[in-house]
Amino acid sequence: MEALGQGTSIAGRYQLVDPLTSDVAGVEKWLATDRVLERDVQVHLLREGRTAPALDAARRAALIKDERLIRIIDAGEQDGVVYVITAQPEGKSLFDLVLHEQFLPADQARAIVGEAAEAIEAARRRGVYHLVLRPTTIYRTDEGKVLLTGLGLEGALLSLDTAPPLVTARTDAMGLVANLYYALTGRWPSTLPPGVHIADLEQAPVVAGSPAPPAELSAGIPNDLDTLCTVTFGPNNDGPHSASEVARELAPWPEISTVDPLIMADENLPPDVAPAPPTAPSAPQRESFRDRLEAPPVPTGPQRTTVGVRPSNAPRFTQGTGRGAPAAFPGPAPLAAASAGAGKTSGTSQKSQKPPFNPTPWVLGVVAITVIIAVVLAFQTLSAPLTPREPAATPPPAPVEPTESATESAEPEEPEESEDEDESDSKEPLTPVYIDSVEEVDPDGDGQHPEQQHLAIDGDSDTYWNSQWFVDPAIPGRSGIGLAVTLEETSEISQVRVNIDGEGGQIEIRDTDNEDPGGGDLLADGAADGDTVFEFDSVELDTFVIWVTELPVDSQGNNRISIAEISVK
Repeated sequence: MEALGQGTSIAGRYQLVDPLTSDVAGVEKWLATDRVLERDVQVHLLREGRTAPALDAARRAALIKDERLIRIIDAGEQDGVVYVITAQPEGKSLFDLVLHEQFLPADQARAIVGEAAEAIEAARRRGVYHLVLRPTTIYRTDEGKVLLTGLGLEGALLSLDTAPPLVTARTDAMGLVANLYYALTGRWPSTLPPGVHIADLEQAPVVAGSPAPPAELSAGIPNDLDTLCTVTFGPNNDGPHSASEVARELAPWPEISTVDPLIMADENLPPDVAPAPPTAPSAPQRESFRDRLEAPPVPTGPQRTTVGVRPSNAPRFTQGTGRGAPAAFPGPAPLAAASAGAGKTSGTSQKSQKPPFNPTPWVLGVVAITVIIAVVLAFQTLSAPLTPREPAATPPPAPVEPTESATESAEPEEPEESEDEDESDSKEPLTPVYIDSVEEVDPDGDGQHPEQQHLAIDGDSDTYWNSQWFVDPAIPGRSGIGLAVTLEETSEISQVRVNIDGEGGQIEIRDTDNEDPGGGDLLADGAADGDTVFEFDSVELDTFVIWVTELPVDSQGNNRISIAEISVK
């Protein structure tokens, strides 16, 4: 077996150049050169862990199209080592940004994590999760964009993808909020999964069993962000349970700035503008995460913000422009200058001062007169007598002598009865039959993606149960794969609708169960084309199997079955 190292060519194309630091056990990272396109790429060599599921997860992640997800170029196996080729991330990771800055302005933390949340939600809708979100996986590019690395791959490698979907969605939501907490404070509020280690990652202090609220570690943190972090890591399992909820809590956010806040010094200000002294932030008022869901949006508006070198206890935030940045949190307004003269007497008595002209009575009088005139005119119009209008004289039509043919045609014809109408009238409309559960069946293999099987009946056509993809659509070595469908109760059914991503293949509807998925009576079969209806003679059953003996081609050109929804009538 050839040792993979510097100078080795992966897949006959990607030449390993320099090793990179990896914070996941069992993963070697290399900077490599794509000798075909002459560009830098990043190579991940999976030495330990669940390498086969990780390879499959990387291939599924490659199908998700979102500009914020680092592009997976290739994946395979060479000399017994699984490799994954990705684009080389540009810019700086959130870890590097915070390590340099100590913490980020609140509006920038909101924007970076908000963009990451939208990317994670796009993946979740296709049944792919990250599960190891940390500051080294989120990048800010030099163009002000966000890039996310490690989707699917690392979670599968570390055996974190075997939990139920609700748990994995909550894991990603908490990972996003943890990165928000880190961006605001420079401290990490949770523990990293076993097998993940980041040097110099400072832990947040713990108060009463939970991480300290961010506002107690850094000044100038908006109340909504402080509350979001506090309740998410609190004792009541509160806070967002999906990436979409995190994005909704952070929206709206400004454009991402690539300007380093610390390079703008206060001496660059005009001489007549002095920096405002730092004000101690008031104690944050806690509010319930659930109560805030219906809260009105924070008003926005252009404000001038001065950023410079600040003491460690000074508020640190920047008012963004762009997609509706949240309002800044200025200190208390200075007292009005007029209050300085309170208590002083003047030579003129207040009684001798002429009161200002008040136009309100005049306006009300004009309005009252207008209303009275309108009422009088309306009364006169309604009380006027009505003059009947005589209709114009119309000459009577000339009489027409009835003819025999006209008389015959005037007689109503008896409608002929249609056999088709009788049959259609006798048919009753089909009614939906409710599905209790589905179970993946792969009797000749080691399973497809059982963690996704519920997505075929979740009512969301944007989520899928996917099989693995195969080079040969005939699935050599397997008699078939599919889903066993269990109804809520024994019912008569005559129609099964299967909504897939792709077309072709060979799909069978069988009156059987998961113990013998390829047996039983064949109810219907045929190729699929997107939303396909299989009809057959009515049969009473409580379970049946959607059995795939030849894979269709999905929208990405792969041989696999991707079922979005199943319905029964």
